[in-house]
Parts: sequence; structure tokens; C-alpha cells
Amino acid sequence: MGEKNLTMKDIAKLAGVSQPTVSRVINKSSKVSKDIEERVKDIIAKYNFKANESAKILRGNKSKTIGLIVYNFSNYYYLEMVKYVEKEIRKKGYTLIVMNSENSKEIELDHIKKLLSKNVEGILIAPICIKNLKFLKNKELPFLVINRIIEGYSYVSTSLYKGGRIATEYMVKNGYKDICFIG
Repeated sequence: MGEKNLTMKDIAKLAGVSQPTVSRVINKSSKVSKDIEERVKDIIAKYNFKANESAKILRGNKSKTIGLIVYNFSNYYYLEMVKYVEKEIRKKGYTLIVMNSENSKEIELDHIKKLLSKNVEGILIAPICIKNLKFLKNKELPFLVINRIIEGYSYVSTSLYKGGRIATEYMVKNGYKDICFIG
């Protein structure tokens, strides 16, 4: 085989099996004998074959992609969030698409539409515009509002006040008397 990207059909030809058998190996089906599975996996490894994710989506398979829209990357809170969200979803075989709305409701809506066009399976959003949330809600795609409490929407939020209180109570309980906050 030349330098072109191999298809599942090419892999099947090299392995002496059908294209659906290659698909079953890639998708970890138990309907393939061990020796055929190993033969197909060896060829996949030899040619560094990667399945076409776009083709999977077109066939109705899930995209294994989550979108994250924040309104400003100058807030380090969101950079940390991206780090941990990406790490956790990667463990489950998902990919994260991160977008910055730059505090613009127009850019936020455009990002929502782009994520929908990529068939993401869900969106995490730190919104700036309720109208955009209503638009998203009408699309019947799972989404979660982050770091804001908005009535009628599922959300996850933090409280700096409660966090400060917990930290202070811990210090007082452990005998500290001179406590200050710098923020």
C-alpha cells in the first residue's frame, strides 16, 4: 500500500477478511475469533490506521465529543476547569472542544451553532445570554450551565463565600488565631 490513508476496505483486503469484520474488530465486538482479531490489529498497528470519526458520525454513531463554552479566558478558574474536564472526559474516550465567547452574546450563539453542527453529545456553558440558553434548550441536547445559578436550567456552581468560610472554620478549629484573606 502507498502513502495514502488506508480505509477499512484496504485493511480488510490486507487481512483477508470482510470490511464488516474489520469494523467489528475496531468496535471491539465479541463476534470475531481471536486469531482474526489479532491479524486485523497487527495490520492496523503496522499501517497506523485511524478510523474516520466523521464517517462514524454520518452512520449515526455518537461523536464522543463534548463542547465547553466559557466567556473569558482571562479568568484562571476556567483554564483550570478546562484542564480537569478534558482529563476526565478523555478517560471515558471523549474529546473536548473548547470555545471562548469573549463576553459576546453573538459569538456565544455562533459557538453553540458550530458545536451543534459537529454533533457534540453535550455542552458545558458559562453563559452570558439567557436568550442563547433558550435557543440551546430548544435543541434538546444535554447541556449544563457552569458557574452560574439560572432558574430553570441545570447548573453547577461554586461559592467563594462558602469556600472561604470552610477554610476559616478549619483554621480556627486547628488553633490558628491570626487569619487574613488576600484576594
